[in-house]
Amino acid sequence: MEHLRSVLDEKFMLYNSKDFIKNDPISFPHSFTRREDIEIAALLASVIAWGNRRMILASGRKMFCDIMHSEPYGYVMSGEWEQLDDSLNIHRTFFARDFKYICRGLKSIYSKYGTLETLFLGCTVWEGIEKLRFELAAANGGES
Repeated sequence: MEHLRSVLDEKFMLYNSKDFIKNDPISFPHSFTRREDIEIAALLASVIAWGNRRMILASGRKMFCDIMHSEPYGYVMSGEWEQLDDSLNIHRTFFARDFKYICRGLKSIYSKYGTLETLFLGCTVWEGIEKLRFELAAANGGES
């Protein structure tokens, strides 16, 4: 057990450093201070966090800076995303139609729960993911 702790502490020191974070998709939620912005950035960054790291970072900048104007919560709640062309490519196989699906669900979740954290309170991780999936689908006419 002590060996495991040592390994985990070592990895924590490696990954929880500014040098690592600045070149990783985790930099997106770290760039915000408002809880809602952090939650949205964390969720969306995790959705596109596959493939080449440089490409993920470029796609994240496109999504958070160019599309969301560096205000994820305000953007989601404004409904501005509805104006995007569904075929706009955001990252690899993630298009505006997918982004709009998530934004529509997030707007509903924030209107209903106030925060993503509240949605997950009192749940196991898997129950929370199921609730998130249900809420996203409910906001999109039951489509998942």
